[in-house]
Amino acid sequence: MKLPWSPWLIALLSTVVLAVAMALVLSAFPADYWTDFQLSKAGLTDEYCERNRFEALIRQPVNAWSNLCYFFLGVWMVVVGLRDLRLAPARNPLQRFPGMSLWLGAMQIGLCFGSFLFHASVTRLGQHWDMNFTYAVALGLVVGGGYRWSVELRVRESGTLRGLTLAVALCATVLMALFKWRIEGKIALPVLMLLGLVLVVGMYFRRRSQLNGRLLLVGILALVLSGICRSFDLAKIGCDPEGWLQLHAFWHLFTGLAAFVFWRLLHEEQ
Repeated sequence: MKLPWSPWLIALLSTVVLAVAMALVLSAFPADYWTDFQLSKAGLTDEYCERNRFEALIRQPVNAWSNLCYFFLGVWMVVVGLRDLRLAPARNPLQRFPGMSLWLGAMQIGLCFGSFLFHASVTRLGQHWDMNFTYAVALGLVVGGGYRWSVELRVRESGTLRGLTLAVALCATVLMALFKWRIEGKIALPVLMLLGLVLVVGMYFRRRSQLNGRLLLVGILALVLSGICRSFDLAKIGCDPEGWLQLHAFWHLFTGLAAFVFWRLLHEEQ
């Protein structure tokens, strides 16, 4: 059955509906709702450029609402995964494994809510969920890239292999959630992102005639720009605490885009 609308259009409409629904729901909460919650480092030290508006329910509005980009991209991935359930025959290993697209899309959607909670509250609780889903997206890309490589290296595709792959992604995510406070995030996250990049770039050089080189460059550029935006934001370079142009919001946009592009690069192979 063919979907009546394009995945990106479904994602866009879903994002608009979510934004309106969230605005309506949050309007019912008092401005001092977070008062009794433990603050994170971002709340105690003004870690990011955007000013913490402790007098408001959404303490970092730009950094919070910019997370809707994760929801948009995540829904797009989920819709494609659902489409792949009905796509037969499929020539691409990831098209034959819609569970991977559904997992990655779900983690992007989870990151939207986790990071929104963090920047809205700048609490330890919000940071907990933000970090969980940030690592989940990075781990998902590594596991997905590993699956694509296993098929490339002649491991037989099967329901067992796909189930094992999703189990690895789930277990790795749970373990990271349990031990993340003991791990140096400034090292662990870049390492995971670099590993995912290496897997994708390696696959491109192995199958460059089938993969989109321009799409790869877009993904690499997005990844580089995300690092620059985050570094400049933490260093307060070009910083306007009261402004609506926040570099950390671009970190959200570029990291979400990089994850989406790398997934799509391997998924749309001809």
